[in-house]
Amino acid sequence: MLQSLSLILKRSFWVLTALVLVVFSVSNRSVVDIGFYPFDTLVALPVYLVLFAGIFLGLLVAASVSSYFRLRGFAQRRKAERRATELEKQVTEMSEDAHTRRAEEGHKRLEAGTGPR
Repeated sequence: MLQSLSLILKRSFWVLTALVLVVFSVSNRSVVDIGFYPFDTLVALPVYLVLFAGIFLGLLVAASVSSYFRLRGFAQRRKAERRATELEKQVTEMSEDAHTRRAEEGHKRLEAGTGPR
């Protein structure tokens, strides 16, 4: 029940958004001249097209920046995980070495007849 309600709300949102965009586009059909500074040209475009192009470019830039930071964070996390694995391996090796050294010292003491401390 809850999933069907959620689906209905999502579809309603997109239908309403499409309706608003269509009404906006029909209401703003007037043409504006767009100039590009270094070039000596003018392009005549409808207002709604200029607005939609600006929104699209803004979304594209935001998605690019977001993807860059997400990928950078992913790379940093993988590097940290590799470093943690390496350090865990070193700790294990050091504890095994320390255990071996203590055992060897105990055997030497037993052979020498001094016994445990």
